[in-house]
Amino acid sequence: MTKIRFATAADIPALVELGKAIHGETRLSRFPFNPKRLAAQFESILSPPRSDYCVFVAEKETFGLVGLFWGQISQYYFSDALVATDFMFYVRPELRGTPLAVRLIHGFRQWATNRGADEVCINMTTGIDIDRFDRFLRHMGFDYTGGNYSQWVVRDGAAK
Repeated sequence: MTKIRFATAADIPALVELGKAIHGETRLSRFPFNPKRLAAQFESILSPPRSDYCVFVAEKETFGLVGLFWGQISQYYFSDALVATDFMFYVRPELRGTPLAVRLIHGFRQWATNRGADEVCINMTTGIDIDRFDRFLRHMGFDYTGGNYSQWVVRDGAAK
């Protein structure tokens, strides 16, 4: 059985390990992974817990943490309207296609609703299975409102 719960400061080492798995699977793996930086990020929002951030984890009894959803709620820069946005949404590859991702999204949406969010936004910047992710979010009732574009910076004749 897999349960969804709020992460605690005690989860930080396991969250960092999930972060390492995410990093290794994404287009961002070309950047060095800094576990101390990620741990400090989680520490800053989990100890003590901040009300403008959430970190949900999916925990499977015999496997430990197998998924996470890290989000934030804030005002738009031009309005008092509140938007809830993700920083990290991940389910281990062997559990994709299970209800786990749906449960993490539901948790985030409910958390955002409870805080008065006017909009929930989930972004794709990792490059993992973009078409499947699009179909999944549309199935969950999200609208496609644009895309993320990136460009590697070229220094000294080579992309960083």
